[in-house]
Amino acid sequence: MECCILMRNMDLCLQIFKEFRDENHPTEKPDLVSYNILLKGYSFTKDLSSALKLVEEMKLQKLSPCK
Repeated sequence: MECCILMRNMDLCLQIFKEFRDENHPTEKPDLVSYNILLKGYSFTKDLSSALKLVEEMKLQKLSPCK
């Protein structure tokens, strides 16, 4: 995911993240690092609304973004 962000390929990053959340991958779930990488991508693309939605999702997962 980090490589996708560095290459400015937010679509691929989101695809990978969604696959992590997919029920077909019960052992692979997004963690704090995954969420923070995605937040970094939203900041690069200046997508504030998606970033705020992701922070709310993180709260539901009992995670808090890194400062």
